[in-house]
Amino acid sequence: MPTDFHIDTSEELISITVDADTTIEEFQQTVNTLTQASHYCAQWPHLVDLRAMKIEFANPSDTRTIEELSVEYRSRVNGNVAVVIAADIDPLTCANIFHFTCSVEAAELFDDYALAIKWLIKSELRRGLQALGGEPESSSNKPHDYPEQIGT
Repeated sequence: MPTDFHIDTSEELISITVDADTTIEEFQQTVNTLTQASHYCAQWPHLVDLRAMKIEFANPSDTRTIEELSVEYRSRVNGNVAVVIAADIDPLTCANIFHFTCSVEAAELFDDYALAIKWLIKSELRRGLQALGGEPESSSNKPHDYPEQIGT
């Protein structure tokens, strides 16, 4: 299956991977199956790895499908979402994935896998501290802050 998911209960992390030719409908079916799994937790962060994805957006209905998918996805996810794409992705696919990512609250788009992981870890630590009352929420603590480069 070109689109698959993994729920890591020990790390409280959900991974979605697209590793071949796929369609928006196949991705949507994977999300549906994921969110209906018995051990799915909507509060856990998602790592969506689209680096190997091959998809064609051939007609205008694909854009409408992406909008529908983003609304449906967001209604089922409360955690942070890191979306990772290949640096050499074609411009139309990049634009559609960017649109999807911008439509999902607490989501960021990356072309660097390690940076996406770093952002998820820092964002989840912040959420945990805020839940415990240890770190006040301020404009500099929002998950949408531009992540720092690794090594800085």
